[in-house]
Amino acid sequence: MIDATGKSRTLATILKCVATASGTTHSPEQGGVVLQDRSVACGVGSVQLLTVQPAGKKAMDVQAFANGYGFAPGARLRSVVSVPGK
Repeated sequence: MIDATGKSRTLATILKCVATASGTTHSPEQGGVVLQDRSVACGVGSVQLLTVQPAGKKAMDVQAFANGYGFAPGARLRSVVSVPGK
């Protein structure tokens, strides 16, 4: 995750989330940006994170994660998952 100031923050695994189909379309540049309601922008709609697990830590709800890891509007999530064969 990169916080709103551009600083790389932490590696975390999303354990539980819910997709929202708001019909809102986001540009590719907006993908992965934490919105005002702490959902994460996707191509269409957003994803509400519920449970995350920071590397080397216990799983926690997103509110606890936000309190300790700078998960706030304007931060950007990015995937570090590699695709086999690419």
